[in-house]
Parts: sequence; C-alpha cells; structure tokens
Amino acid sequence: MSVAYVSIDKLQTPGCYTMADGSAAVDVVCIFTANINLKPFPEGAVALAPNTKVPDGYPYAVGSSDYAKLTVADIQKLQNKGITVLLTFLNNHDASGWSEFPDVATATNFAQQLKEIVDRLGLDGIDIDDEYSSGTPIDTSLVTVTTIMKELMPDSIISKALWSDSEYFTPTYQNRTLADNLTYGWEMSYGGNPKYRLAPYVSFGMASNTLVCGFWSGQPSGDPSGDVLWLKGNNYGGVMVYAFQEQPNIDLLGDLVNDWNGTGNWNKTPNCP
Repeated sequence: MSVAYVSIDKLQTPGCYTMADGSAAVDVVCIFTANINLKPFPEGAVALAPNTKVPDGYPYAVGSSDYAKLTVADIQKLQNKGITVLLTFLNNHDASGWSEFPDVATATNFAQQLKEIVDRLGLDGIDIDDEYSSGTPIDTSLVTVTTIMKELMPDSIISKALWSDSEYFTPTYQNRTLADNLTYGWEMSYGGNPKYRLAPYVSFGMASNTLVCGFWSGQPSGDPSGDVLWLKGNNYGGVMVYAFQEQPNIDLLGDLVNDWNGTGNWNKTPNCP
C-alpha cells in the first residue's frame, strides 16, 4: 500500500502515476487538511457540515474555501483510477481536538458532522491527525469518537497518523479500543527504524498489515530501501509519504514504490501536470 498526504490545491497529482500494469501507483490519498475548531473560526474558515446543527460551545468540522468548494467529481476523478480518498482532520490551535471531546454528546455531534461530509462528497473515509490542540487531552476521547464514527459510518475507513499516542490505545468505550476502530494507521515520526516505530501498535492490537511506515524528505531515513525490505519481510502494510505536492516527496514515494514492487512501477502519465 502506498499512501500520499497531499494539499488540496494539488489533489489530482497522485493520479498522475501508474504501476507497470497501468494501475494507480498511489493507493490512498489523504487530503491535508481540514480542521477541528471552536467558534469564532480562524479567518477564512467555513463549516463543512452546514446541515448538522452544532450546539453552542461544540467543535465544528471546518475548512478553507477550497474545502468548501470540493465536489463529488473531484473525489471521483481519483476513485475512478482505483485510489482510495480520505479527508484528514487536524486540530487547529484551540481547545478543541480529537483528544479533547469532553463527553459522548460532543463526540457524537462531531461524528455526525463527519458523516454529512463523507456522504456529500462520496469520500472513502476520514483520517485523524491529532496534533496542535491547546486543550487538555482526555484519554477516552479518541476511542469514544471513533466508536461512534464506526456506528454512523460502518463502511467508511477510519485511519490515523500515529505518533506519541500510546495512552489512547488502552481506554475502552462500549468494550472497544482505539485499535479495534482503526482501519489503518500511518506512523509519522519519520526517519527512525521502522521496527521500533511500528511494533508498539501491534502490541496494542493492530494487525501488522494495517500499519504503514511514514517517510518524508524533510527528515529522511538513513536506509529507505532497507526499510522497505524489512517492512515487506515482516508483513507490514506499506509506505506513506507526507507533502506529496512537493517534488522531493513525489520522487521519494516513487523510489519506495519501486523498491517494494520492482523497478518500472512508478511511471508518470503523459501530459499530466
């Protein structure tokens, strides 16, 4: 599995690359990023689920005008190439966030907003990036909201950017853990040995083939080809690259895909920007 985080202005770029057999070389696109915010929103942000009533003091699913303009056709253009499309939600420097839902009612309302967005755009699911909240973390928040998301969207993918989050895998809600609720996880500490980055999540209950190792040109691995060999040999799920809109990261994912699948499995489509 190859995963690309990409900015919305370069959303179609991952669709420009194919394997030797003509299939998509990027398997999963995470659109980076919409946000979680309390009112008043940051300048330029708009609510992305306007048909879901949000009580006063509850967090909103928000995004820039580019996210408000996102259409089903934009998503389907990638999906028609065999690419899974997820929308990433990132905390945004206020007291709200993925680990800051104070109760079931608040978590439920946010999950309802996400369902509206997934249904409206035909997304394959939601990606969680739990960083940059100024609030106080609550250890049951993530398992609660992801359990409710699974109830509301049973056929949707729930993935998470994994990093510094071990305390959230122990709590339970309705006899489920966070590991039970995640379809995939992409480990994003970057640069270190994948053995030590991924093994903890297996101990939390995630299957190795649902776990993907993250790479980024800004914090490069010392031996990416060796990392790929180890990941394949230990039945891990694949590779993820951050900031795919930047050429060094496009080249990096191309190298990783070729290392995994053999030379000739990263090809740019003619006349593709």
